[in-house]
Amino acid sequence: MQVRLGLQPELHPRKERAVTWAVLMLAAYLLQFVVEWAFIRFTKDDHGQWMAYTVETPEGWLNAALIVSLLFGLVCAVGFVWRFFRRERLHSVLWQGQGLTGTDFLYTLAWLQVLLVAQYLVYGFFVAFPIFPEGSVGGLLESASFQLSILLIAVFQYWGRWADLGFRKPKNIGRMVLMLILLMGFILFVLDMLVTTPLSQFFDLSLVSERQDQIESEIMQAKSYDWVHGIMSILMTGVLVPIAEEILFRGVIQTSLVKRWGAFWGIAISSIWFASVHIDIALFVPLFTISLAIGYLRHRFNSIWGAIILHSLNNLVSVIFYFN
Repeated sequence: MQVRLGLQPELHPRKERAVTWAVLMLAAYLLQFVVEWAFIRFTKDDHGQWMAYTVETPEGWLNAALIVSLLFGLVCAVGFVWRFFRRERLHSVLWQGQGLTGTDFLYTLAWLQVLLVAQYLVYGFFVAFPIFPEGSVGGLLESASFQLSILLIAVFQYWGRWADLGFRKPKNIGRMVLMLILLMGFILFVLDMLVTTPLSQFFDLSLVSERQDQIESEIMQAKSYDWVHGIMSILMTGVLVPIAEEILFRGVIQTSLVKRWGAFWGIAISSIWFASVHIDIALFVPLFTISLAIGYLRHRFNSIWGAIILHSLNNLVSVIFYFN
């Protein structure tokens, strides 16, 4: 049976085995995703609001679920890599520039899961996390391992196919720039007042974010070293992270889903995915809202550049705030 997202071209029968393993890798990715969310707990803060935090000593069943998900991911990773290099002809699945296909979608997520499984194995059995001090060059690179993995996969799978991911001249650059200004203004001056704060008050939810605190700590540590580390943290957060995440979420995931289910569901699902992958209850709503704006830019102007710029500006504003 061929696994497709309704996209062309057709797969050769000999390639079905690698695609089957890619589907299993997607299942492993989603299973691990669910297990990571299961580590979230809630407690009342000093103001009586619900504050989300990550449990440090999980229950036995959760440890077991984590082990099962990692073992399942490891088995699927070995099967996928072996089948891919044994059965696939690289020139027939990579570097073809025929538009994004269902196979591209599956293989991108499969390779991402392969690298994540390898990372978990390294930290679980060989070295302690983190390897490098917080704020150092090594620490900054280590904290961006997810984004670096995306860039590595993009170079491997989409070399010469950058237009398939949206790296093309936008339609009507003037209107895109105007829309960028309006959306950035919304994010800076309206989002918190009309969306984030009212919803947090309605659900009695604290906006204290472990992830945001960790990012702030890394940036302040980098700043304390010297100006080189400070610039490095700005480039990582404001340039590398947006490019990598937009390649995955708007370049691959949204493009594939829009082709399959249309703009509304494609943008909505990829935005939920984007907000969920950060594993952050406090920032879920603003991340989802910002992702909708970014996804709209990607689709409306048929280019990923607007999405990258808006994402980068949003991150840079946060980084510069910490440096003041």
